[in-house]
Amino acid sequence: MADGINFGNIPLGDHDADWFKVMAAASNSSLRVKAASVIGYFVRRRKEEYREIIQYTANKYGISFDECFNKLKNGES
Repeated sequence: MADGINFGNIPLGDHDADWFKVMAAASNSSLRVKAASVIGYFVRRRKEEYREIIQYTANKYGISFDECFNKLKNGES
């Protein structure tokens, strides 16, 4: 994953964990590959919604979108 992101042990409820395992097996994917696919899908689907939030925040603090994006990406307040 990008920048060596390690999500560690993501706690899922029994129902979701069981279904996730079955879905990965049914698509002949490892859990790791399926998790990357699901996260990528989520990011692409919600990107524009978050773009609006980031732009609003940048405008509020008088900084550029890119500066705000990079501060959030780097964990800066």
